[in-house]
Order: sequence, then structure tokens, then C-alpha cells
Amino acid sequence: MKLKKAAILLLTIVLSTVSAAGCSRQERPDKAEDKGKNVAMGRYVEEEIKMPEAVMKGEEVAYLMVNNPKKGILVFSSPMKENENKTIQYTLQKDGTWKQEIPGWLNQEKYGVLCVTYQMDGTGYAVRYKDLADKIELHILKSTDGEKAVDIPIEDYKDAVGYDKLPYGISVLPDDGILLLCQDEGTLYEDGKAVSHFENNGRVYALSENTLLTVNNKADGFSLIDVTTGKTIREVPFDGDMDKVALTADKNGNWFVTSGSGIYRLAKNGTTWESVLDGNLVSLSSPNLGLNSMIAGEQEDFYVLFESGGMGKRTINHYTYNKDVVTVPDKTLTVLSLEENATVRQAIVAYQHKNPDVKVDYKVVMDKEDAATVSDHIKSINTELLAGKGPDLLIMDGLPVDSYIEKGILEDLSDILKPMSEKGELLKNIIKNYEKQDKIYYAPLRFGITFAFGSKEAVSRVKTLKGLSEYAGNKKALPLFGSGLISDADLITLMYRFYSNDFILEDGGLEKESLKQFLQQLKVIQNQAKTVEKSLWGIGQDELNMQASSLMINKETQLSLTELYNMYDVFAPIEVLKSINGTYSDINGEFVPKGLIGINGAGKQKKLAKEFVQEVYSEQVQKTELGDGFPVNKNALKEFSLEKDDFLIGDGNFEAGQPGKEEMKQILKLGENLTTPVVIDEQLFEAVRNEAEAYLKGEINLNQAVEQVMDKSKTYLNE
Repeated sequence: MKLKKAAILLLTIVLSTVSAAGCSRQERPDKAEDKGKNVAMGRYVEEEIKMPEAVMKGEEVAYLMVNNPKKGILVFSSPMKENENKTIQYTLQKDGTWKQEIPGWLNQEKYGVLCVTYQMDGTGYAVRYKDLADKIELHILKSTDGEKAVDIPIEDYKDAVGYDKLPYGISVLPDDGILLLCQDEGTLYEDGKAVSHFENNGRVYALSENTLLTVNNKADGFSLIDVTTGKTIREVPFDGDMDKVALTADKNGNWFVTSGSGIYRLAKNGTTWESVLDGNLVSLSSPNLGLNSMIAGEQEDFYVLFESGGMGKRTINHYTYNKDVVTVPDKTLTVLSLEENATVRQAIVAYQHKNPDVKVDYKVVMDKEDAATVSDHIKSINTELLAGKGPDLLIMDGLPVDSYIEKGILEDLSDILKPMSEKGELLKNIIKNYEKQDKIYYAPLRFGITFAFGSKEAVSRVKTLKGLSEYAGNKKALPLFGSGLISDADLITLMYRFYSNDFILEDGGLEKESLKQFLQQLKVIQNQAKTVEKSLWGIGQDELNMQASSLMINKETQLSLTELYNMYDVFAPIEVLKSINGTYSDINGEFVPKGLIGINGAGKQKKLAKEFVQEVYSEQVQKTELGDGFPVNKNALKEFSLEKDDFLIGDGNFEAGQPGKEEMKQILKLGENLTTPVVIDEQLFEAVRNEAEAYLKGEINLNQAVEQVMDKSKTYLNE
């Protein structure tokens, strides 16, 4: 297969063989007098370093940051133009600007460069590649002057190799041994011949002399490996965020890791990581920033290269110790949600940049390995709130919002949201749904677009579940959702989201006869085609849309009902509709609210909470693509995800890329006309889902299912 140039460039995450001196602050924080109290002073602060202009404009992709002990911080980039394999080098100057050079040793032939490293004397080494359809031709280069390079023969690479042998990292030992790291294996070469091998997990590593630090096999900590023997020296546990990490070492053999939870230090012979910087106080916790690499500077500082999206978007942040900043902010704003909310994380970063004296403490109640049920967590939260306690801000997805309003728990937000809506800053069609008696107690941060696509006749049936069931009951009709794509639980979830308004009353109760009809119609749809036992719901909305699109192209189905939470979700549907001359629409003007934010009336930081609400609805926060829904901010929605993106979605049958700009604008316009929220009370849904699934499987009959749902819903509402 051919790899796109941008994709192959982004395979590399390379760290310098030996970083310049830099270590964490070990001394006790200073003390300062503040209104008669001793306040601990001193912590690391963050400053963004502007990337070279061509990188910021998207004309070049910056794929590598390394440290050259003789020159300092270097960034390597390549033009985004097809078939142009020129390597460009930028050197960071003391004033924060960049000096551009075209390094001769990396541009002698029309090859791409995967990775670069430097020894202490400035001698450079690089891996150069040429894509040959199904294989890769590789060369190891060495240059002492930065202009001319010599080829270092490596026995394993004398012929073209497969993609599994593609090195993403190169390092050089003090005795000139060359270490190459591939996806699953690391190999040390001396005089071109392999002298040791070891298993390697992932693309994150750092080297100090002969010792390698890398992610362990369980991805829950790190391994220290002697690369000369290939043997593991020891394991080092890590309690921080392992979803994104970058590693480096200083000349004294101390190790550093940057993760979403912060920057940490491990002494050369230490066994425990110590915190250098809390990631929640800076942008490290931002969900739209991926980590590429980090370098320790010369002044106990750190440089971190971030990946912030496709098409070569990169940023560098510089972390320096400031003795005049309080160690821990003296004010704390608390936020709570059942599950992680990416937009809240993004807003926390933006808010704390503007308010360094405030720490936002975000508690996510439901852990991935949590054994407690949703009901258990909700009861615990309710107990706190009814006692006049709890967080300052609530993200209430899955919580009994109406009950909170009735009990006077929530603060009125109309003084914030009404002016923003009336000025056209927020979508009126979304916000107006949350006005009750001239008050707004909560509103969504994002929303999903309900979306039907398929043949023109089939799409016209989506207005009611009855229409869908009649379509499914027609023996001549193709399966509504294809055969073997979704489970019974998936089907119930899908239909509940789009059509539960048919049987849920305004007071939260259920209309019995309408519930019965819902279950009957659900059964008709289930009987149309085979369902599967294992749920596919967790694989991602874009992949589900791809599967549904493949079935549609293969004429195995005529219709798909789905939700859109970002522009990637529509890549496949738009492509398939061109092939079948089909159409799409929203589903009855419904939207799925995401991130229901409210302020606890008993909270201690109401003023700060209202400031945070304004921040989370700002264009700056809302325009960031996080995959959790479309913006409620009107200006953010107009240009949302319209930047050029060469990402492709495919499943072997066909592939789909970014639609045209006008096509995407039409999708965004759907968001301006949605009028009805799909309200999901998780406990009520849990009651319906459990009994509906038993009914669909034939374990109970229709009347039993209806009665049991009614009983459970009444018990829940009485609580």
C-alpha cells in the first residue's frame, strides 16, 4: 500500500539521545506574605512558542522536534505539496523566533526523513525513506557538518523492507552503536550488524547512555531496558495519565515524563515519579492536544511539542519555573460530571490561562473500572445536593435535572445565557428549549444532529416510529439496519433516543399505551433482520456510519438512522449518497443535547462559576473540534471543521474523504434549524432498556414488559 506523506511523517515520535541539562525544582517553595498568611510560592508556568509561519499557515507539516547540543531546539518540517520531499530545518532563537535552513545532508536526494538525532558534538544521524508501493527503502545517514552525509550500512536494511520494519526512532549510544526502534521491536546495531533485540511497546521512549525508558507491555507504567543486552532492568509504576505521554532524559540520567496529568521526574536510580507540574493547571490536560515529544532545556525548563489536529497543526509550549506565582491557587472552583466531558476540559484550560489564581477541580464520578451502578452514583450525588453541599458546577448528563429544578437546587443562568442568545452569540433554536418561566437553569454545551440518510423513499419514513415499523414490516423492503450490524441493546438505544418523546410525558412519567406501541414497533423492526449479541456501539459513530454506508452501497439496506457529533461522522454518508442518488435529513428537528451545564445554588463560588459558564460558551472554546458535538456558539458553528483535512475513512469496500466545503456547510445549517431536544434520563432509560431487551429476546411477553417498565418508572419518580 502507499502511505500518504503526511501520515508517514506523523509516524515518528523521536527524542534527542541526550537532552541538555534540566531538572525539576527540588527545593521547598518560597513563602510570601499574603494578608497575614504564609503562602507557598513558586510553580511551573506555561508559555506558547509560536511555530514558524509556514507551519502555522498549513503550508508545511512540522513532524519532529529534537535537541542539537550545539544549536539548541530544532524543528523539522516538510511541505504539504504532493511529491515534494524537501526537509526544512528551523532553529529556535533566544528571542523566540525561528531561523530557517535547508539542511544539505537531509536533502541530497528526493527521499523523506523519518527521524533525526544528535550526539553531544553535534554529529547528526537520520533515517531516510522512499515509499515503494508495498515496501519501504531505508537509509541510515550520518553527518558531521550538516551539509554532507554518508550512508551507514545496516544489514537488516540492505533491501527494501515491510512497513513493520519502519523505524520511528533512532538513537546513538556513546560508543556509536545505533539503536533503531520499530513498532514492536528495538534493535541495537554495531558495525551494521544486530547485537541485541528487545520487545518494544509503542512509539514513546527516551535514552540515557545505554538505558532505554519506554512504555511497558501493560501500558500502565514504564520499563527500563539495557539496550546492549536487550534485558529489562526494572519496571517503574506510574499513576498518571497514560493515554498520552512523552519522555526525555537529562545529562545526569534523570528521567522526565509529560502526560495529560502533568510533568513528572524520576531520579536516575529512583523508583517513584515525583510531580513537577500539575497538568490541570496548564494545557496538558486539554483533550485536543496530543503529545509528540519533549526536551529538557538548560534552565530547568521543558519544551513540549503538541499535535493539535490534522494537516500539520503543531504547537510548542515552554514550561519554566516562576518563583513569584503561588504554588497552589488560593481559589478553587469545583466541577462534577458522571462521565468525562471534553468541552469542559477544554474550557478549564482556557479559563485557568485567564485566571491563574483559580484552580478548577474537575471530578469525573464514573471510572472506567468502576463497579458501582449509575443509580448508585446518582443517589450519592443527590444526597450531597439535597444537603446543601456538592460542587459549584454540574454537568448533568444522566442526572435528574427536572428534580433538581423542582427542589430549587440550580441557580438561574438567564443573566448569562439570555444576553448571549439575544445578541446572536448562541443558537436561539437551541437555548430557547431551556427557558422555563423566564429562567434558564441549565443548557447544553454541545449538541448532536439526528441524521437519516438513504434512499429518498426510505428517508421520508423517519418522521415516526410507526412509519419505520411499517417500512420494516414490508417483506419486500431491505433490512432497515442491515443484517448482523447491531445488537438488540443497540437497537433499543437508537430508537429510544429518537422516539422516546412519543411516550414520555412532560412530568417525566410514561404514557402506558404509547409505551406498548413503542415496544411492539421495536419488535417488528427487530424481526426484520438478524441482530448480534456483541454490541458495536463503542467503536465510534464514524465507524458505525461507515458500516451502514457499506451495506447501503452493497444494496443490503436502504436507510440508516444515526447521529452526527463531528464532521468525520458524515464522510461516509455523503460519499454513499452520491453513489445511490439518495438524500438525508434531520429526524423531526431533534437534536441530542450534550454537556448539560448548571450551577449549584448552594455552591461557594457562584461568581467564578458564572465566569466559567461564559468561558465554556465562548467562540474560542466552542470552535475546537473535540468529537463531542457541534457548537452552541453561532460563530463557532459557521466555520466548524471546515478546514481542509486529508483524513480518509475506509473499510475495504470503499473509502470516503472530506466532503466539499459547501456540502459541509449544508450539514452545519441543519444545526440552525433543530428545535426539539432528545432528553435522556439515564435511570428511566435503564428501566426501559432492561425490560425491552428481555422482551425482544422472548424472555417476557409484551404485557409483562410494559407493566415492569411502568412499575420501575413510578418507583424512580417517587424517589
